[in-house]
Amino acid sequence: MTTITLVSFFILLMSWGSKRLPFVPLLCLLFGIVWGIFGPRHPIAVLERIASIALIFFLFIDGARLHLPKIFHFHSKRLPSIGFVVTLALGIFLVRILFPLTLQEAFLAILPLLIIDAKTTPSAYSSTLPTRIQQMVNVEGSFTGILAFFLLSLTHIPHPFHFFINVFFPIIAGVGLGFICGLVAKAAYDSGWGKSQFLRGALFLIPFAISSFCELFHSNGYIGVIAAGVTFGHVARPLASTLFDLARRQGLCLYYILLIFFGIFSLHILSQTLTLSLILFALLFLFVIRFIAVLASFIHTPYQWKTIGYFTFMSPKGLIPIATTMLFTKYYSFPEQNLMLQIVVTTILFSLLIHPLFARPLVNAYAEAFQGQKDTAEHLPTIPLPF
Repeated sequence: MTTITLVSFFILLMSWGSKRLPFVPLLCLLFGIVWGIFGPRHPIAVLERIASIALIFFLFIDGARLHLPKIFHFHSKRLPSIGFVVTLALGIFLVRILFPLTLQEAFLAILPLLIIDAKTTPSAYSSTLPTRIQQMVNVEGSFTGILAFFLLSLTHIPHPFHFFINVFFPIIAGVGLGFICGLVAKAAYDSGWGKSQFLRGALFLIPFAISSFCELFHSNGYIGVIAAGVTFGHVARPLASTLFDLARRQGLCLYYILLIFFGIFSLHILSQTLTLSLILFALLFLFVIRFIAVLASFIHTPYQWKTIGYFTFMSPKGLIPIATTMLFTKYYSFPEQNLMLQIVVTTILFSLLIHPLFARPLVNAYAEAFQGQKDTAEHLPTIPLPF
């Protein structure tokens, strides 16, 4: 683990000197790793609580971002569902080759790694990029996060008869409460409270209230939050810009705190167990399997090879995969559980170290390649509402 700390410190110094990396996220990650070495260990309950808070808030944001009718209208040429399935299948195949895991264990180990989170690389939202490409990154991040987490929730159902209370009920409750909250928030917005701090605070509390309501009935609060987010995003679409600004500003504090604790968590999981097989899997999954999946999702589309290369790299793992990993032991128990966690943590850790390193030069080169090319598919019309 000393090697990981030294590499992290080297990358941090490199980012400070070259200004190519987002300084604060890497500083948080490094601080967490060093804290894990020299500081006291925190009980797993603390990590689970922090992860749960971050997960509830950002699942709601991702749900609100998915305005489904407009996504199918504006982005029907390339939906990330094909890439999701290809990544899942190839990831399971690679896990079975490199590690002694069952099919179910391999499936559960891969699901958190399917989630893409561009918050790790803020340059992915650079204003120099074609707007359509920015939206495609947003769509894929929200889609993969919600679908992967929904599949994880389904695997946690102990018995088929529990399907109603764990899936069907939270969907109904989330849709109903999301619709009511959306109507109230839209009425407040129409009354001139759009920039009110009170309204911003209320928006922040909505997902936690809905999650608590579902858990009162021993149901899955995360599925309820996802359903509420999707419904809220459709009903109160004029509030999208306020909601997303809240995620970009106040939500970053949650992300930075989670990065610190992930550094501590990764030190505990990978201490003395970072093997060549884990490193090989992380690199193959992040780049080779990702390239094959992106290539499959762009078949018969008018986008250029530069865009395929851009999306191959732009698959960082961030907040939702980290939070899901921290909650893994709370909901699952398998004979090879430690190995499953090592696979997930190693891949996320390498993503946090590698993706920010090359994100900014890649984004700059990609943006320059499309300057003056306004007739390409990358500049097709986009969703007019805030996204």
